[in-house]
Amino acid sequence: MDLGNLNPQWIWIGAAAIGVVLVIALVASIARRRGETLRPLAADARERFRTDWRRIEELFIDRPATAVAQADELVNELVRVRGLGIRHPRVAQRYRTAHAVIESHGRGKASTEELRRALLSFRELFTDLAGERTDVPNAIATAAEIVAPRRTVEPEVIREEDRPRT
Repeated sequence: MDLGNLNPQWIWIGAAAIGVVLVIALVASIARRRGETLRPLAADARERFRTDWRRIEELFIDRPATAVAQADELVNELVRVRGLGIRHPRVAQRYRTAHAVIESHGRGKASTEELRRALLSFRELFTDLAGERTDVPNAIATAAEIVAPRRTVEPEVIREEDRPRT
């Protein structure tokens, strides 16, 4: 194909079409992310999740693979209840790391140590999403943050005799 005979107008039309497709993809991505906002977790739900998590950690001693599989299910439910998805940046890396071990175990290739590390990844994610103050949408300022006086920096005063001579 000889590109020398191609009308420049068609190049501009092609570039514009590609630009429109990229803008649509960007807008769709932003809309998807806005739809994934962290919903508050009620105190009773948080306590239920914590009880289930303690049971999973106790189960790990006797049946590590079962405990990790149950941790996967519990974390998936917690992610869903909080209004996120497993592709959300807050979730994705830790979930992928832990879930890969479950898949590896399904093929008979995961050691107990790898299962332990998977459970720790799930625990980090669990702690992040079911932590202490997850029943409120915004962080609450502590008393020290409210009462602490504002620091001001005093301007440095240079005496006349300390000024450089020109």
